[in-house]
Amino acid sequence: MNKLEALILALNDLNIKNKEDQEQYKFQKQSIEQKLQKEFKKSKVKDNSYSFKHNDEILKATFVQPKKVIFDVDKLESKLDKEIADEVIIKQYKILDYQGMVEYLKSLGAKPKDFKKFIYCEKEVKNKRIDELGELGEISEDDIKDCCTVNPLSSYFKITANEIETEDE
Repeated sequence: MNKLEALILALNDLNIKNKEDQEQYKFQKQSIEQKLQKEFKKSKVKDNSYSFKHNDEILKATFVQPKKVIFDVDKLESKLDKEIADEVIIKQYKILDYQGMVEYLKSLGAKPKDFKKFIYCEKEVKNKRIDELGELGEISEDDIKDCCTVNPLSSYFKITANEIETEDE
């Protein structure tokens, strides 16, 4: 075996070991997080967060349950004022039948609402802008009630460590 082959084998072995280590990490992490979640419930932890002193640090464990909000854009658009809706909804129009539209427009007396059937409008909600307007009080929960579904994503624990501040003597 030459040096090149030995290095290739060494890297391959390292990749295999790394993959095995990652699988073991995922398994152990999942097991510990399940136990931790049970302890949080059993201990009735407030605000999904628990802190304690350890050595020269304050360790904090926070249970995080991310959620994905999916809006029914048409419902949202109908419930909000036009100005607000224009701020939070992105519209992109696409012509589905360009030739048909051109032919139709060539005929006299075409009105915009008559040729809307040839155009597709794709709508998307700006979630960050909804949050911002909510914080400013321009949109309330009642405004967007029944316009979205909230899907929970995979929960996890976030661990942070902060050094304990000591006073200089």
